[in-house]
Amino acid sequence: MPLLLSSPDLDRLFPAHIQVDSRGQVVRVGAALQRRLGADCLPMDLLSFVRVERPGRIETFEDLRRIAGAIILSVPSAGAVRLKGTVLCSGDETYLLVSFALDNRAREPAASLRFDDFSEADSAVELMLTVEMQRNLLRETEVLIADLKEARASADLANQAKTKFLADVSHEIRNPLNGIVGVADLMVQHALPDVLLRNVEMIRSSGQTLERLLNDLLDVAKAEAGMLDLQVAPFSVIEEVRHAVGAIGARALAKGLQFSVETIGEAPGWVEGDAARVKQVVSNLASNAVKFTDAGSVTVLVCQEAERLIIQVEDTGPGMSADVAARLFSRFVQADGMIAQRYGGSGLGLSICRELVQLMGGDLSVSTELGFGTRFQFVMPGKRMEARPASQDIAQSDDSGESLHALGTILVVDDHEVNREVARQMLAGLNAELVFASSGEQALSVWRERELHLILMDMRMPGMGGLEATRRLRASEALAGRPRTRIMILSADASSADRQASLLAGADHHLSKPIRPAALLSAIVGVADQ
Repeated sequence: MPLLLSSPDLDRLFPAHIQVDSRGQVVRVGAALQRRLGADCLPMDLLSFVRVERPGRIETFEDLRRIAGAIILSVPSAGAVRLKGTVLCSGDETYLLVSFALDNRAREPAASLRFDDFSEADSAVELMLTVEMQRNLLRETEVLIADLKEARASADLANQAKTKFLADVSHEIRNPLNGIVGVADLMVQHALPDVLLRNVEMIRSSGQTLERLLNDLLDVAKAEAGMLDLQVAPFSVIEEVRHAVGAIGARALAKGLQFSVETIGEAPGWVEGDAARVKQVVSNLASNAVKFTDAGSVTVLVCQEAERLIIQVEDTGPGMSADVAARLFSRFVQADGMIAQRYGGSGLGLSICRELVQLMGGDLSVSTELGFGTRFQFVMPGKRMEARPASQDIAQSDDSGESLHALGTILVVDDHEVNREVARQMLAGLNAELVFASSGEQALSVWRERELHLILMDMRMPGMGGLEATRRLRASEALAGRPRTRIMILSADASSADRQASLLAGADHHLSKPIRPAALLSAIVGVADQ
């Protein structure tokens, strides 16, 4: 505990105090004791001129520091001086806070002096010492609280800066990624020679790998900042599981593996949860299983009990030792160096999966044995819903084709020329007139001049961004009494906070880049039918 007393305070309360440095050398002596000594004792080794009478067996300076309590000293060079007080350690320094001892039984031999054989004056000194030490503790606590407040303020600022940095990085990477993946998706829809088709598939696969890595890194950063969140809505368990593993099953068959999705017991129905996060976990587990299995099979088992959902991913791969399995869910950790060299990967996927499952109120575990395959299982709350929610039929309604062919004029707003061109090609099959703008200001100008049925609005643009343009458009609609124009935000910002911000600004839907043709058309159907 730091000693906050000044030198005058020390002289006043403890006129015979002794201050010692970390080497046991005396650096200060109280004025009263200095007068009794009659000679300068600075610098001097403490134990060379004082003798510790109580407690006994004090041979070294470190022994003295360990006392940290009551002590009786004698100073042979100052005659029959006896000192009583306490030892207080403050960092590297040691204080002997003592006063002259008055023996109430003066006729007794000096050697019989005990800790309680002192006058009322000494008791008063002890009381002052106790009070002063409490004051010191209060001051120290106040300083600590102030430091903690300052540290928390700094941490909050750092988190805000980190959040902004993540949003900026996500935006700057997803925009060019939208061009790479979007164009590749469009090219595979055409009849290409086999060599070109393989090249396009490699571009497409590489873009998707980069997207997964970006999502993993962002999820890790969100988890560290406590920003991982869920979007809870009804979803069909078996449909989402099949969607999650569709492309992975094709990769398994290409490797000569058997791949299947099976149900245990009654067929799974509808539950409330975050379908995207469930698919993320299932996709990661199934992808790993196919990656590490060279022969045999990969099986995804789905079981829905009354109050919980159980999904297992089993493979006949090489399995793992207990030591490897124990560290499997740690970040940036892979089973061993050979796996990293052979298969690549960041070592983030499983740690993120476990955090997501725990966020959903469940648990992710692994059962494995070296040479005998691996089984991952995650369990989460999943109470069966009585019936399919009617709202889920929108995108699959019988008149969805009519919705796509009755869209009128669509305005695409994006400051990146590549993104505008990708959108033009994705929408080319629709019976709609396409117009384009590169800023929020241009979008408002186009809206004032003509009737628009749908606006695909980029969220972040130089000058006026998509959210501000949407807010102004909604305000102008209300003032002019014009019909509501459907607005969909196409954004490189993938967080739930950005989705919520889009809806609060007045948008009808939010779709994250990179945009897939099927996802865009499905979203347009949903918005058009609202």
